[in-house]
Amino acid sequence: MSGRPNGWDAIRARFESINGSQSPLHWADSAFGFLDPDRIEAVQAWDAGDHRHLVTLGLSDIWGEGDDSHEVAEPAREHTLRFAKDPELDAPPDWALRLMVSTARAALQGGKFLHGHTLDPHGSITGKRFGKLRALAFVRDPRAGEVDTPNGTVEFIQVVGTTRRQMLDLMSGRIDIEALSGSDGLYITRT
Repeated sequence: MSGRPNGWDAIRARFESINGSQSPLHWADSAFGFLDPDRIEAVQAWDAGDHRHLVTLGLSDIWGEGDDSHEVAEPAREHTLRFAKDPELDAPPDWALRLMVSTARAALQGGKFLHGHTLDPHGSITGKRFGKLRALAFVRDPRAGEVDTPNGTVEFIQVVGTTRRQMLDLMSGRIDIEALSGSDGLYITRT
């Protein structure tokens, strides 16, 4: 199949409506040696002002019916991540890209990441030995929500970095997922 996949255009249009018309940073195939072209097609990073807004491409059927080149997570979802920009970096840090790829792979292997779910990755999500973010929560992306594509509806599930205490509080019901939303309601991961 040549050209850009038709579901991709609908996802791009949604992210342009949220983050403005721009050329997002794009990592495809094995650009960094940790993306697997048999799993997801790409990760894009959109400039959202004070933060970056990342999205996977390829968990959903971005190619259209009849494409059997790789497994597609069901139901149709893509993962997103919002994290505060580091003024010293022009691009997302490696940890953010690795996190997107890891959660995508887990979803393709049957992981169910839905609004309100949590995950203990058994270590710092940033790779820092004493990093405070040691767990993940999942929410429906408050701005991306879902989008209709030529291949069906795609829901955007946002990955949120949390502390272990926050994860335990979510699991026990001491707090609800909205407690992680921040004052802007965007669930921005802050390292």
